[in-house]
Amino acid sequence: MGDTGDFLKGMGMGADGQMTSEAFQGRGGATRSKLLERGGGNSASEAAVARGMIWLAKQQKPNGSWVFDGSSKSDTIAATGLGLLPFMAAGQTHKSTGKDNKYRTNVEAAVKYILSNQQAKGDFKNANQGTYMYAHAIATLALCELLGMTNDRNLEGPAQKAVNYIITAQAADGSWGYQSGTSGDTSIVGWEIQALYSATLCKGLRVDKSVFAKARKFLDKVGSGPMKSTYGYSSPGSSITLTPVGLLCRYYADGWGPDHPGYAAGVAFLMKSQQPTKTYNNIYYYYYATQVIHFFERDEWYKNWNPAMRDLFISTQVPEAKTNGGSWDADNSNIGTNCGRLGTTCLTLLTLEVYYRHLPLYKRDSGGLKELERAR
Repeated sequence: MGDTGDFLKGMGMGADGQMTSEAFQGRGGATRSKLLERGGGNSASEAAVARGMIWLAKQQKPNGSWVFDGSSKSDTIAATGLGLLPFMAAGQTHKSTGKDNKYRTNVEAAVKYILSNQQAKGDFKNANQGTYMYAHAIATLALCELLGMTNDRNLEGPAQKAVNYIITAQAADGSWGYQSGTSGDTSIVGWEIQALYSATLCKGLRVDKSVFAKARKFLDKVGSGPMKSTYGYSSPGSSITLTPVGLLCRYYADGWGPDHPGYAAGVAFLMKSQQPTKTYNNIYYYYYATQVIHFFERDEWYKNWNPAMRDLFISTQVPEAKTNGGSWDADNSNIGTNCGRLGTTCLTLLTLEVYYRHLPLYKRDSGGLKELERAR
């Protein structure tokens, strides 16, 4: 694949039925509790996650899918992938039957639905939509995360085909568009990079690293400032909503981290431009910005962003006694318009699960995990 034949191989550890990649080991047991405490989560945020998953499970259709309640009702591939992710972030898989894996059947049904809609070329689509790269990326991300968590070899072939499709669908400028092979924008690139990076964490999957090199060229094109610390849509800019997408892509595709001046400048831009508040109701922004600032850590996360973000979403969750209790009302962004309450709730849950969903890159070796276990 690609021009170089040079691959990034997965880092899964191969423990049958267990979380095989160290990147996912924060999702269960004592490590999850330690990450929650260390990152600034609390019992109230975890209770909100629990209530949200109860609501989300009730929305699943008999065929295993989820359906957006916004304008994108036909996009069941994206809805099902997005519906899966919060359960997996909380350590739920289709493998383990233990008491801490109460949503096993939900995960299993959703995966079967996604796999039943994989086409011969590896793309995920149903009868009501064309090849839509947003949906394909989200479904691939979910499939790769599940493979990384369980090492289920039945998922390896479909996951590799899905990854290969993303690679072949990349445009000449390094971006992805709505359709395979077309040029696109930072927003679509964000989901493709998340899916591809997740694949690199899976034992047995191969990702041609040239795909990241091409994506970096696109990020350079849409990045602004001397350090490329802010990002536009398809040309240079400093969009509040797209800057955290670009920074997360840099983190995964370019190795940027807390000590990189461009990453630090980008975080400073976000902190100055828009911190969590009820007057700015945009879950797309919060989903990306929370990850970026969480990986940055430091006072920006611990003293400023996290307390505001955490308490905002705890306070805005629909009370259990009301209709749709445990969910979040559709936000004011395109997520609310297109994906409705379901999409808003899924992204809010993922945002509240940020403490343990992914270990920071520099803490993913054995030493980092041991250091974590010694903490507190």
